[in-house]
Formats: sequence, structure tokens, C-alpha cells
Amino acid sequence: MERKRINLTVRPELYGQLMRLSRRYGFKNVCALAVCILRLMAQQLAVREDMLPHEETDAELIRQSFAELGEWERAAHKPDEYGQG
Repeated sequence: MERKRINLTVRPELYGQLMRLSRRYGFKNVCALAVCILRLMAQQLAVREDMLPHEETDAELIRQSFAELGEWERAAHKPDEYGQG
């Protein structure tokens, strides 16, 4: 499977939060969690792209998707439920 590399720079506080989340939910590392988050976000945006009225802005769509991602985070999940990245 071909892969592309993404270089991300985050503040230490965010990295610490991502590290805690990756351990809490059984991810191998922060990168695996980031890939999972990006995959979920891309899936949500793709599904909504066809469903939304054209008046809704991209910013509103992204805000709503992150709100739903927050709801997902509060739910109980099994380790490795969403893959390794």
C-alpha cells in the first residue's frame, strides 16, 4: 500500500494530550491516533459533502464534524477498534 508522509508540528501541550489519549484508547503511538483522527474526519466530511445544502460553509461543516468527534471521544471504545493507522 502506497503511503504519503505528512509533517505536523504541534505545541507541547497538544502533543501531551494526544499522548494521553493514545495510551488511554490503546493506540501504538501518537501518530497512529493522528492517522485515525484524520481518517475519521475525512470519512465524515466525505459523507456530509453529498448531504449538506450548498449554503453551509466549510467552516461550519468542520466545526460540526469536530463536535461529533468530541462525542465519539466520550463514548467507550475497545482498543484497536479502529485499526493501527
